Amino acid sequence: MCGDRQAMKSAFERMLKIDLNLTPEDSYFKHDKTDTKWNELVDAIKGDRLYQYEKSKREKADQLVTRAAKLIAPCIEPEFSQGFDWVADQVKLAEQYKHLYNEIQISKAISYVKMKKFNEAIETLKEFAKKGSDIAGSASTNLAAIFFLQNDLAQAQKYATIAVELDPYNAQAFNNKGCVLYKEGQFGQAYQFFSQACKNDATCIEALYNMALAAKSQGHLEEAKDKFEQLHSILRTNAEVEYQLAEICETMGDLDMAKHWSVVLILI
Repeated sequence: MCGDRQAMKSAFERMLKIDLNLTPEDSYFKHDKTDTKWNELVDAIKGDRLYQYEKSKREKADQLVTRAAKLIAPCIEPEFSQGFDWVADQVKLAEQYKHLYNEIQISKAISYVKMKKFNEAIETLKEFAKKGSDIAGSASTNLAAIFFLQNDLAQAQKYATIAVELDPYNAQAFNNKGCVLYKEGQFGQAYQFFSQACKNDATCIEALYNMALAAKSQGHLEEAKDKFEQLHSILRTNAEVEYQLAEICETMGDLDMAKHWSVVLILI
């Protein structure tokens, strides 16, 4: 897949130099937040079609640059981490894309996880967990997941709590916190965190599945069955969901439905 390293670097550099001809977003919102009249003007700007167009164009450009960075990073240097460092440095130098620097560094840490190089991932993420704003929340969320996979529940609990506190709308952070509590046998509390994760993001299938498991573990079989059926309607064919439905129906004494879900499971 990797070809001419220098050609890829040059193409990426040219990509970063393309002038989007957009008004810097900061110029709209640098004002005294207590100024009522200015706040009304900002609200009007946010509803303006030109602003919405520029915002959409900016987001699309960010996505393309981030995608390109992730694609070439493993190929342009002898070590993939060096490749990520190079693209991150180039992005940092580009005025209109420098805000993507932290996201690309987080991507490097995630790549370490995929390669099962957990120590390197943890080292990278811990540096960002020390920083403020959204990047600390993202880093803490990923750290919680890694420590959970390593069965280090104390550290997983620590970073899951930090992530939840930093971003109360982060569905994955609440899901991670719920996973730790579930592993500790605190099914009721785990259920609450899974529930909040689903409220924050209705598309978080993992949290919905975990919520169903927590309901089942508390003996709330009817509720668990409803949630697994909801998952089945979304996923259609998922062996874990069908198995859970078969087992719950058998436990509830509904042998016909237990047989039905067992057949569905076999046919997957």
